[in-house]
Amino acid sequence: MSDVYPVGMELVGLKPDQAVGYVKGLGFSIFFGHVESILNIRVVWNRDGGDVKEFLKVAKSEGVRLIIMDWHRLSDNLIDEYLVNTDGITDAVERREASGRNDEVKTYKRYVGEVGTISVSWIKDGVKYLYIESTDWWTSFMYLIEESDREMEKR
Repeated sequence: MSDVYPVGMELVGLKPDQAVGYVKGLGFSIFFGHVESILNIRVVWNRDGGDVKEFLKVAKSEGVRLIIMDWHRLSDNLIDEYLVNTDGITDAVERREASGRNDEVKTYKRYVGEVGTISVSWIKDGVKYLYIESTDWWTSFMYLIEESDREMEKR
């Protein structure tokens, strides 16, 4: 079997159908989604241990047959959700800060439709084993959103 996934290439660099093809090519079934549970024991893969290829080798050696995959694309709705309406802000400094934050959020519009993060996981004996990859721009955008949420909580 030839590898569809070249060594050193990041998972988020692939289109979702390419990532799915790679995982299926290794003989795994795929469930599209993510695991939610209050009592969820989750082990996150340390990237020092290798890339997704190594993560899936461990799954295979553990007899796992079902891989859970999930990914998130940036949407216009998510960007619009974090734009602040500056019309009601009377304080000039606050208005300038909000306008600057809006400009920063808008810079991410160039990534709309692109996959920002992918998770690959499997469950064995009640433990979720998780591999996550995110683009640099997704990580920066998530930080910006968290910062924006903190600012909103202060008001």
